[in-house]
Amino acid sequence: MIINNEFKPYQAFFIGTNQHSLMFSFEPTVSVALFSNNEFVKKLDIKVRMTEINSLPPIGTLLFIDEIIGSELKGYEAEFTDGWSWDFNNYVSQFEQLYALKNVGNYQILRGSKNMDSFIEHAKFNGKLLKLLRSKLNLTQTEIGEIIGLTRQRVQQIEADNKEVSQEMVDRLVNVIPSLTDKVTIQLDWVSFNFPELNGAEIINNVLRLKPDLFIERPTSQNFYTREYAYAGEKSIYVQDFAPEHVSDSGDNADISKKGATLFLTGIGTRLFEKALLEQGLTWQKFFNRMYQYRGHVTRLDVAINDTSGLLKMNELVDAVREGRFWTKARHYAVHGSEEFGWTLDFGTSPFVIRMYDKAKEQEQKGKDTNIVTRVELELHGDKATDVIQEWLSNDNLVGITFDILYTYLHFVEEPLDEKKLAKARDRRTYIESLKPIAAWALLISLGQKMKFTTEAKEQSIESIENWISKYVAPSLKIIQETGRWQNLLETIREIDLSDDKKKLVQAVNAENMSIDSKKIPVIY
Repeated sequence: MIINNEFKPYQAFFIGTNQHSLMFSFEPTVSVALFSNNEFVKKLDIKVRMTEINSLPPIGTLLFIDEIIGSELKGYEAEFTDGWSWDFNNYVSQFEQLYALKNVGNYQILRGSKNMDSFIEHAKFNGKLLKLLRSKLNLTQTEIGEIIGLTRQRVQQIEADNKEVSQEMVDRLVNVIPSLTDKVTIQLDWVSFNFPELNGAEIINNVLRLKPDLFIERPTSQNFYTREYAYAGEKSIYVQDFAPEHVSDSGDNADISKKGATLFLTGIGTRLFEKALLEQGLTWQKFFNRMYQYRGHVTRLDVAINDTSGLLKMNELVDAVREGRFWTKARHYAVHGSEEFGWTLDFGTSPFVIRMYDKAKEQEQKGKDTNIVTRVELELHGDKATDVIQEWLSNDNLVGITFDILYTYLHFVEEPLDEKKLAKARDRRTYIESLKPIAAWALLISLGQKMKFTTEAKEQSIESIENWISKYVAPSLKIIQETGRWQNLLETIREIDLSDDKKKLVQAVNAENMSIDSKKIPVIY
């Protein structure tokens, strides 16, 4: 194939879609693995034009690509030729199914869970929240009353007495104002399962049921394992186990292998694997059941809530923590970061952490784009993760469980807590709920919404490094220069020892520059 006008002896295999693929775009981004002589070379995220192809291929399919153009910074584009059978209706159907698969469940307002544990309590939508919502929508009591089928006097009474709003009324509100249910999304962001009776190859063949050729085998020392299988060579979907050890017993040579392995699906990995689930006709729940059938047990589960509308403001939440305007069941909490580079709030420690952070600023610093403004994550380990999955398998209400846990564990309010009143209160929740909540947090907890997805990570390149430096480092470098400390900085740079990966990047860029210089025509005066 030709890559940027240069012939490369590569074969391209389809390995999945990424978050861009959710948008029913006629130019979705897909992931392909490039192989040369049956050896993996690299993974590329390529934008393809669906006016020329009409369906997504099965994972592992050899793609007939004549030319790829683009760069790591601007992205790649390609046209497919020949290949499998095309069907436009099938393309639309596949994307609808993929969207449904990623949409792990629309949160039904006021829909309570079936007591996953005694600490789970469900948020109520009451008059206080109705007033907050009305103010955000700039609606009068008469206007919102017309939407939910009540008189202005009745709305006034509900708000004044803080009465609970019925399910029927809230459903009407959501139906009339769709924007309430399309700005916050939920997705699985990390899944890891341990299998004490399987090895890595058995997990790939029997649990994941992906083509083994798409995994790169290599040694590792991580997590006490000695071998790793990485999907397309990257740690998005990977399995770690124990490589066979060679022993000699009474003169006979033999290989022995220790049982046990762990499967890891990272944030990107969960997105990629959803294409495989679609091809296998599975939901996430059915896949979890399959892992349990092979005697697997969950070691970690992350559930991410993505705010794409900017409802949550990290500065506002950080101020609330610093000023004591919050309550949490967790004993430990921490504030990290800055306003410039983004805040992170952590509540709790393993096995259960609630984390919220500025996703947009985090991705900017990595040279990536995202439509997510703020993210809230539930990071669950061991028994906590098992409890959530078991409840989800029983009631198919993952989103409801997620928001119930948030409501139970964390509150943000407009005024500092009175520790004396809190200590004296027979029911702490009654005291907390007597305070005025921060509007954005209260509305998030009471109005769960749909999903959207982040962009996928790209490999590091010299262009992405330059882009990151120009955006985030250059202003600080200017200060160093203006204060006369530039030589000290240069000396520090000279003493830095680059990692092997970064040395390879330097060598590649220098080789490319030499090639360009050698092609220049000398000027004769």
